[in-house]
Amino acid sequence: MLYKKYDFKFETVALDDFTIDYPYKEIIEIVDIIKVDFMLSSREDIKKIIKKYSNGNKKFLAEKIENVDEFNNAVSLGYDYFQGYFFSKPIMVQGKKIESLEISYIKLTNEINKEEPNYKIIASIIESDLDMSYKLLKIVNSYSLSSKVSSIPHAVSLMGISELRKWASLVLIGELSFGKPTEVLRLSILRSKFAELLAEKSSYKPKKHELALVGLFSMIDVLLQKPLDTIFSQLRISDEVQMAIKLDSKSELFPIYKLVIDYEMGNWEEIDKDIKSLKILRNIPDIYIQAVKTTDDIVKFIKE
Repeated sequence: MLYKKYDFKFETVALDDFTIDYPYKEIIEIVDIIKVDFMLSSREDIKKIIKKYSNGNKKFLAEKIENVDEFNNAVSLGYDYFQGYFFSKPIMVQGKKIESLEISYIKLTNEINKEEPNYKIIASIIESDLDMSYKLLKIVNSYSLSSKVSSIPHAVSLMGISELRKWASLVLIGELSFGKPTEVLRLSILRSKFAELLAEKSSYKPKKHELALVGLFSMIDVLLQKPLDTIFSQLRISDEVQMAIKLDSKSELFPIYKLVIDYEMGNWEEIDKDIKSLKILRNIPDIYIQAVKTTDDIVKFIKE
């Protein structure tokens, strides 16, 4: 078979279901991400793929990660991204106790998500926690404001409720993910950004903040190793958001979140149905890549 090289310009190209005996070398040369199916490849082949094709420019995604041993093996070999059942279902061995630091974040989250949040209460909760105060000032200063922030109440008023809700949810997930694989935090944020961007390109734009929250809290049972109902009894989250996280089709938010999960799992037939029903005309891979880039920036910011 003859191949002709063309000057195509792609933002990011991923090669799916890759195995050690993949025959088309010309295609391998132009891709940015190689997705390796851990169920189709032996442990030895998984290792050989990294050694053979790692050139500093390509990223490697481990697909079908089913358990913690496979995840740890993929990390040790140098894989960059991960997908699979391990990140979708928690192992309920022993529920993580919510420590005092996390309780302060939960108090903040609950106050911010009230129908009529109280700025004074929000500021007092933040002021009572040095770590939280530092993180708030850090994000406010990143806005490059012309005037310096004089106090926590001043910072709260500058951000506004909408931005505070995003920030509080992110720092809560960041705290809960401490000691857990970074990929769990990363996947939570990726789902959040992907859902938000999809909403912006569809009739769900007015619901983009709720959908961002669905994605962000979608892994909270994995982080806390507790049933969702137990966790939601402590968090003030709307019924619509809770139902969507539980994949309840009765939730108004379910269709967008279903597309997020279908895309993550590579359910291509379902993805086609999702896109048609949502009438999203934009290129879904471009939206996903944008979400990935934003996620990388956020994770780096949280971990600093």
